[in-house]
Amino acid sequence: MEKADIELIPGFSVIEHSLSSTTVTVPSGFTLKVKRIGPYMFDGIMKNGIEDPGPFKIKVMLLEKIQPPGVEQEIIYVPPRDETGKIQEPDKEQFEKAWMYFQQWNMHELMRQNIAIRRGSVRFDFALINCVEIIDGPYTVESTEWFGRIEDRVSPVKSFGDRLLIFFKTQVLTSQAIREVLEKLLFAEEVTIEGLMKAFDSFRSQMAR
Repeated sequence: MEKADIELIPGFSVIEHSLSSTTVTVPSGFTLKVKRIGPYMFDGIMKNGIEDPGPFKIKVMLLEKIQPPGVEQEIIYVPPRDETGKIQEPDKEQFEKAWMYFQQWNMHELMRQNIAIRRGSVRFDFALINCVEIIDGPYTVESTEWFGRIEDRVSPVKSFGDRLLIFFKTQVLTSQAIREVLEKLLFAEEVTIEGLMKAFDSFRSQMAR
């Protein structure tokens, strides 16, 4: 995101802008130094059940006429679509196996969506704590006044990191516009091992067609 693009948004003022970081004053009154998230930085916390399991796959039998028969190969399941491209659920009575695959794919995709939401939240929280520095503002994270106003509405604070994250989310990111600008600055050039593997798999799939 370029300096001129940021300053077109009401309430934002860019103090310094470079390839590696941006110092910007946001509408909530805080001045932040936002560093680009480093290559592979997010890979370090890819655990606790938030790995993307990838597309739903099924096993099919190939080379049935060659001995030994019954060679299995795993392929990505592609749900059936009508002539308009809309996904169609197979008829259970006529195509029981196809219907079963469709139901499994549907549950798998729902799981992936939930994981994606969780990954997005963890990813942004991780970036806030590690890549955003509060340079100046109307008050500090250590102030008791702001915390006293919201203490009964947040989870118990067990560490300074917890308090800092609550401070960001309730005092600094007071609008969707602030969050969107920070996301674009933080993740502009993000590279992960998982992303590289997905790109390679996609390229390999395209070459196989």
